Amino acid sequence: MATINDLSTTTLIKIFSYLDIQSLQRCRRVCKRWQIANTFTWEPMTRLIYCIIPPDEKTKLSFIKNGLEVESSNILCLQSILQMFNGTLRQFYIRASYPSSIDLPEMPESLCQLLNRIENLTCVGVDYDENSELIRLIKCLPARNIRHLLYDFNEHTIDINEAVRGFASLIDGAVNLISLHMVNPPVLTLHVINKMCDLKALYIIGGVLHPSFDIIKMTNLQILSIHACHTIKDDYIIEMVKNCKKLHTVEISHCYEVKYNGTIAITSLPNLRILVSSYMSNHILNKLYNIAEIYCDLEFSLFDSYTCILHFLFRSRNLKKFNFQNKDCNDLTKQLVSKLNGRAVLSNHRLFFYAHWSRTFYK
Repeated sequence: MATINDLSTTTLIKIFSYLDIQSLQRCRRVCKRWQIANTFTWEPMTRLIYCIIPPDEKTKLSFIKNGLEVESSNILCLQSILQMFNGTLRQFYIRASYPSSIDLPEMPESLCQLLNRIENLTCVGVDYDENSELIRLIKCLPARNIRHLLYDFNEHTIDINEAVRGFASLIDGAVNLISLHMVNPPVLTLHVINKMCDLKALYIIGGVLHPSFDIIKMTNLQILSIHACHTIKDDYIIEMVKNCKKLHTVEISHCYEVKYNGTIAITSLPNLRILVSSYMSNHILNKLYNIAEIYCDLEFSLFDSYTCILHFLFRSRNLKKFNFQNKDCNDLTKQLVSKLNGRAVLSNHRLFFYAHWSRTFYK
């Protein structure tokens, strides 16, 4: 019978991964072989996902790519996990899976200090919930080092003001933030971040953007993605373009109130290289000859014929990708495929074009 010393590190990890966090801690104190394996496996770990679960559920621990996922109701468990990372933690994602009505013990000051001392933490993800423990955790994070932030606002949040305040408390100290992802942001959220002059990339999915308060005014912004936000219209995009002249990548997808005037304003950006849009026409396409990548997901066809697209491809010297999808123009896509002599791939009513173009395909 093989002893524990005969087992490989990989086998040992698989065996111990079925234990809860308390058992792992006990084994680490009494088993020298596991101490060595535990240290070995912890060194490359840079990512931690921590989920706050109801008190009546058991703590669970599972290994993921480059990190660890922990589900626990015991806040002291997080303290033990952070100590194990020993300075290697780079990405930290937190969420809560139960309502704030459940009473919880106060978070110890030692854990708050431990969170605040994570020097190498550069990426933080927050799945916001009106949970008092989660809010306390957010306030203890070392915002000064964060460079990438993912903040998912719960669309069912009752106290919107508290949600914005929690977000603002993290943003205020994030002086080195360069990339921000927001899901379902409430009104006034962009009003909070407009003072972040160094922000380079902003991604917004859903939510409500109020034209009077949330005009994007970050002058150094280079990448902007707004997806499925049905409250913005052409006027919003026109005002935004006036402020953000350094944009080189713009995605305004599934924002169906943004039509001709808004899209044509985007084409006036001097550094525009990549455009993702749900509105496209002959006239707009004719203003994009210097662009590198175009992605069109259209609700209906605004092209007169395939000729204008071929003419655009013929004249575009910098184009590398042209992704065109339109479920209502099967005949148009078939004509394009036949004219391009195999230089396009048709898949699920979607056309993919790749550069560099030769004049021969236009014959």
